[in-house]
Amino acid sequence: MAEMVAVYSVAGHSRPGRFTWPAPFVAVLPWTLAWTILISTDSDSAGGNAIVPFGLLTGGMFGALVLLPFWAWGRAVTGRGQRWEAAALRTMAARAGEAALAERHRVALGLRGTVLDHTARLVRTAEAGLAGTPDDAKAALAEITGQARAALLDMRALLDALEEP
Repeated sequence: MAEMVAVYSVAGHSRPGRFTWPAPFVAVLPWTLAWTILISTDSDSAGGNAIVPFGLLTGGMFGALVLLPFWAWGRAVTGRGQRWEAAALRTMAARAGEAALAERHRVALGLRGTVLDHTARLVRTAEAGLAGTPDDAKAALAEITGQARAALLDMRALLDALEEP
């Protein structure tokens, strides 16, 4: 029983890419030796030297037939777990990419909606002030200052929103 659990554990909990196929053949050695000793010490067996190779062969084959399904079961469970983990990682990466893209889109809309509109109005006001009289230029400068402050406040608010968890 312990050999079965050991073979399953080696196959099921090894790192990816490690060769685990020798595990059932190594674990079968105690069974093979026990079977050979049991056959060779039996008083009814009359094979002499031929009984030892027969015991080794039959014990090894029987042990391998019992232990190989446990190895295959461990590999199957590990493969399914690794596929599930890879799918989960791919899903997480896709969701993170979607979230980053949505955040970029939100920031771009925020920039366009507030900061760029303020900047466009600021340029139009400056051009109108330059085209008029010196009094118009002073009035335009005061208005430009207010619009620049509003644009900077909106940009600061947008950047502060990015820092929120």
